Amino acid sequence: MVSATITTTVEQPDPSKQLASFYYGFEILLTVVVTLEALFFAGYICRASGTMKTIRTQKNLLLFVMILCEAGYFLSSAEYDAAEVGSIGLKAASIFQAVCFAVMLIFYLWYSWLRSVLVFEQNYSARALKIVHVLLWVATGITLIPPLIEVLPLDRDTYFAVFTLAMGASAVVVLIVDTFYGVCYLQHLFRKTAEVVEAKGEDAAIVTTYFQIIAKYGAAATFFSFAALGTFAGSSYMQINKPTEISDKIAVVLVILLNHIMIASVGLSLILMKVRLIATRRLNDDD
Repeated sequence: MVSATITTTVEQPDPSKQLASFYYGFEILLTVVVTLEALFFAGYICRASGTMKTIRTQKNLLLFVMILCEAGYFLSSAEYDAAEVGSIGLKAASIFQAVCFAVMLIFYLWYSWLRSVLVFEQNYSARALKIVHVLLWVATGITLIPPLIEVLPLDRDTYFAVFTLAMGASAVVVLIVDTFYGVCYLQHLFRKTAEVVEAKGEDAAIVTTYFQIIAKYGAAATFFSFAALGTFAGSSYMQINKPTEISDKIAVVLVILLNHIMIASVGLSLILMKVRLIATRRLNDDD
């Protein structure tokens, strides 16, 4: 009597594919969350003012588009990772990612400047502010280079050389401007409100409250911006040698996702600043 046995092989899940799925899902989730933040922001300020025109004011439009670009950046990051090498989808995702990142960064710098310039004037001379203003334009120009080279017919080596140089120069200028912002915010927060009111009169009390809110949330946004810059540099360094071990790949993905969370936190800090300013204005109007 002959007995037959059937041997079945259970296919083990591919850790790399699981990691890619996790990364894609997290980026999509982050995209949805940030998009909802943008819609909340638009709805809140329009309801508070009673008109849809509010979203079209300079500062509000800068912040709204910046947050949408955060969502676009996360979405394009997910699609870039999922696209096949050499495909049109990969190139399209790369271009969209570069454009969203550039617009997001530029609008963040200019929004912070326009929203906080009155706070900056409390601590620095007109000459110092003019220098920072020039640096803003320099940062704007340099930050536009990466998306521009995405559409140029450059060979791989030239592309990476120009891209790395542009990103490095942009990071340095942004670091300088962000450091200035952070120092100004902290200086203002450590000043005693009573001293400001005493020097400028009781009518300055309300304005001083606004400045404190701007400085508080501006400092938070600057902190997250520094953290985003640091994690971006860290993830870039970790990918230089193109990790092959799954543990190394997991570490890279976690740092990238942490970087994206920090970027999202910048926009959230600025939204909360706006909400607090509107709430404070309403409270003062009621009084």
